[in-house]
Amino acid sequence: MKKIDSIEKYVHSFAPKGWTVYYFVENEEDVLFKKIPKTPSIEIHPDIVNYISVVRRQNLKPYYVAKANNVEVNCFNQVGSVSLTHKEHIFQDVSTKYDFPDFASEKNEHIDSKSALLSIDSGSNYFHWMCHVLPRIKLLKEYGIDWNEINKIILPENRGNFIDETLSILDIPIHKIIETDKNTTYTFDSLIIPCKPNRHIHLAPWSIDFLRDNFLREKQKQEKKFFISRRSNTGRCIENENELSNILSQEGYETIYLEDYSVYQQADIFNSAKEIVAIHGAGLTNLIFCQPNTKLIELFNPSYFLSLYWNMCNILDLNYYYMIGEGDNIGKEKGKNQNIKINIEEFKKLL
Repeated sequence: MKKIDSIEKYVHSFAPKGWTVYYFVENEEDVLFKKIPKTPSIEIHPDIVNYISVVRRQNLKPYYVAKANNVEVNCFNQVGSVSLTHKEHIFQDVSTKYDFPDFASEKNEHIDSKSALLSIDSGSNYFHWMCHVLPRIKLLKEYGIDWNEINKIILPENRGNFIDETLSILDIPIHKIIETDKNTTYTFDSLIIPCKPNRHIHLAPWSIDFLRDNFLREKQKQEKKFFISRRSNTGRCIENENELSNILSQEGYETIYLEDYSVYQQADIFNSAKEIVAIHGAGLTNLIFCQPNTKLIELFNPSYFLSLYWNMCNILDLNYYYMIGEGDNIGKEKGKNQNIKINIEEFKKLL
């Protein structure tokens, strides 16, 4: 299988009959890192330094929607990983970034009318859904898609309530969804493919505006303080949470669990916040709905650190603080859901 960087490169190089590329042009300013992260530690985490270096080297390409004929979509798992192929070519920009050497197609299905590809790696995760899948719908709207003409929409098989909720809000016909059934290959006579927006963990301003316009109903009074907790069966919990909660309660923080709220309600909660304390996780995607100068204190275990939400705070003009809990660093993959023990005296320095 020959690897092709992008569908647009393939169209320009080989001009396959009936294939087209529509460009969505948006002038984006260079990423400016105005918000220096604050932490009890003297040194800034190296992941943040590395991220700055990556973004400065990043060459953002135009956003596009492509129309392709006679293509195959191979489904590797239930959370959205797919590859898009045509003859002996695989299109890397819209295919999974992971290798699945044991893939063997156990079921083949032919779709003979126009369909749309929205599925991506981890597309059933709240962050990836909101920041990587839904903005593709914005691109399709710019393309002028008529959902009445679309036969099937390819999405992850694992779909939380928030997925159907957001699709309903955007008037996407849920009954047309086909799921990424593991080890299945779909062959499409005609497929509409929006590019993946928000490359790396860069968030395009137009994608943020799209989410705010559709899921934030009205501006809230910015006056509340929230501690966003996680239920014990999810991993990455705080071992001494009762002690931390007592301190935060004295400071006027309300403890909440985001899974108890709809997407609309989560947007309202974050828009009303002036201060947020939270363990690193997908729920912080809702920072998109915050007002400027909201304060975030993000808590990490020693093994798993990401600069994702610091970057988001820079884009949204939020104030970013972070703290790494006590314990051993057992490696990023192994320690992804490692629990956290917070040094309370050090934490107080961030309040």
